[in-house]
Amino acid sequence: MSKAAYYRQCRLRRGNEETTSYIPEEFAVVGKVLRLRDDSGKWESGWVVDFVTWRLTEAQVNSRSREHLKTRKNTDI
Repeated sequence: MSKAAYYRQCRLRRGNEETTSYIPEEFAVVGKVLRLRDDSGKWESGWVVDFVTWRLTEAQVNSRSREHLKTRKNTDI
């Protein structure tokens, strides 16, 4: 039986920038400095985990991501 992959919702900061992202649980440690991939696939370094919340499985995170994309597609002008 394989071990389930869990993700945590985190608030991340880099200078004056702030974002929220689901990241693998092993990296969801307050104060940890991470690299994140932007929308174009380019890696951006210097993101600091500021706050850690919800724990979801990989399947749940993927499902929420698809829901978000559908909502954006239907509401963006």
